[in-house]
Amino acid sequence: MNKLAEKQAALFQHCASTLLPMLQTGQFSDYKLQCDDMVIDVHKVILASRSTVFVELILKHPDLCVVTDTDFDTLSLLVKFLYSGQVDTDNLSPSRIISLLGAAQKFQVEMVKEGLEAALMAGMTVDSVVDYLIIGEELELKDLKDMSLRFIGQRSREMRERDDFRAKLKDYPHLLMELFEAASGN
Repeated sequence: MNKLAEKQAALFQHCASTLLPMLQTGQFSDYKLQCDDMVIDVHKVILASRSTVFVELILKHPDLCVVTDTDFDTLSLLVKFLYSGQVDTDNLSPSRIISLLGAAQKFQVEMVKEGLEAALMAGMTVDSVVDYLIIGEELELKDLKDMSLRFIGQRSREMRERDDFRAKLKDYPHLLMELFEAASGN
């Protein structure tokens, strides 16, 4: 990585690490998002800087926005992304991923897909790789799919012995063929 990229990454990490505690504590919050009878204390400037949809909502509802077509956990993940630029993939199911991407599209929040893909790639394990391969296929996350194919190929013997390997891929025979091609070097 070059020096400029390193400095930009450090600056981004610094911004993320200073904004996230403000979300977690609610310090200086000036707006509320209500969803499923729960409230998230947020900052208008953060929401508005990341989403034109939030600008419109804040102008229309200056104190509180009631979100009805997204569940609270998904909204919380999206808000955390707005503050940190990162997606927490701990215990993130495929259905939650799809909900998050839907919410990001609804609120026109850019880069969630890329942040999610990066987080999944960083957290890839033998236990998660087949799910990530399928998610990469379904959501057209090319880098995630390619990394999953390589990961499985490098651990082919171990993966073949797993009970969940064939079961999860039974509805994706084309992925089995791609795995075979990747393992054979084609």
